[in-house]
Amino acid sequence: AGCEPRSDCVNYECKIKEDEDCTGYEDDCAADLQCVGPAGDKKCKGLSPPGGKCDAHHLCEEGSECVSGVCKIKNTESCADYPDQCKPGLSCVGPAGKERCKELRLPGEACGKDPYWVCEDRSTCTGGICKIDEGESCDSYETDCQAGLHCVGPAGSKQCKKPSVPGDKCDAYHVCESGSSCVEGTCKIDDGGSCSAYPDECKAGLSCVGAARQGTV
Repeated sequence: AGCEPRSDCVNYECKIKEDEDCTGYEDDCAADLQCVGPAGDKKCKGLSPPGGKCDAHHLCEEGSECVSGVCKIKNTESCADYPDQCKPGLSCVGPAGKERCKELRLPGEACGKDPYWVCEDRSTCTGGICKIDEGESCDSYETDCQAGLHCVGPAGSKQCKKPSVPGDKCDAYHVCESGSSCVEGTCKIDDGGSCSAYPDECKAGLSCVGAARQGTV
């Protein structure tokens, strides 16, 4: 006898085709299909790959899960074939062909020792530690700027910045280097500060004099 219309004969067995009802025959879907859905409305369906839709009739492949109706790859799972489909908060990182979805390393955390220890976008791995790059946000990470940078600016919007040298502008994001102070928006050398490199940038009332070229009255 032949199989009923919803199924095909496969190796002498009737197997239910994709999208056909499988209620009461949960183990009889064709190869690579699963009987899924609410009770009384089960259908044979293929698993959705990362990036595919997911709902009661569309289950995600192993290693991924349904996030807002889309299959997203879970933490530590392979993303080599789907680099843009990691779950929110994860990124596809690692050696070519062996990428996995992982949390990016935060400023101040170790990096580089493991190929999957990758710094988040605002920072770079320097000496095995994630350090924040110039111009990037450093709120909550005031001590984790790259060497030569300082975390400056108003609370909530701090950035890693180089100190301003004498003669340069100064403001909330441009702090004068040691030995100089901000005077009407410009860094000026303090009394006793070295001025050999900037002889014209002493504070008002001071002149750049002496063997050590220090500012003095």
